[in-house]
Amino acid sequence: MELWSRLGRETVETARSQGRLPIRCGARNGQQGTVELLSQLAPETVKTADNDGCLPIHYAALHGHLRTVELLRQLAPATVKTATNKVSMPIHLAAQNGHPLPVHLPLQLAPAPF
Repeated sequence: MELWSRLGRETVETARSQGRLPIRCGARNGQQGTVELLSQLAPETVKTADNDGCLPIHYAALHGHLRTVELLRQLAPATVKTATNKVSMPIHLAAQNGHPLPVHLPLQLAPAPF
């Protein structure tokens, strides 16, 4: 993690192919410490979507890293109700991949009723 600190904000904000930021990789792999550090170095990256409209919270939910979902929810509460380009919210991605949700998360992750 010290490496990220030495690399600096510019590196943390630099997107790779398809607009994917380093924080997305941390979220996808459930690396809470990395996600927390990267969010401190570049807070706006928590709310930055890639070319598919996916935020870090979408990748954490998709891969069942619910502690990372909770961390990202705390860092940027509005992201839990943000849809991807394919209109999937984090709760949809977790459910479609069979990942159980803690009791308190469904109410926070659920889309608003019509």
